[in-house]
Amino acid sequence: MQQIKKRGLSSRLNISTYANFGYNAGGSACGLTPSVYLYRNSIGQNFVSATLLAEDEDFTIPAPAGYYSEFDSTEGEVVSRYWNGTAFVGAPELCG
Repeated sequence: MQQIKKRGLSSRLNISTYANFGYNAGGSACGLTPSVYLYRNSIGQNFVSATLLAEDEDFTIPAPAGYYSEFDSTEGEVVSRYWNGTAFVGAPELCG
């Protein structure tokens, strides 16, 4: 992850946000109470645009694989996304 940060994203774009996520290892995280604190990059200050999810603010320890949910201000509702341990995969799910 550190190599991706240095080559692919400038430090200006890679500002971290410490957020409280709902988490489910096996399926959608919609409807789950936030209980997992992780860092995500803050592109546009919303979860839908984030490309990194990690246990540390330097993004060197990727978050475990699974479905994560967070309120997204752009969408105006909670969004669930699948993180495979290195990248978000598939389209975000609006929890509405």
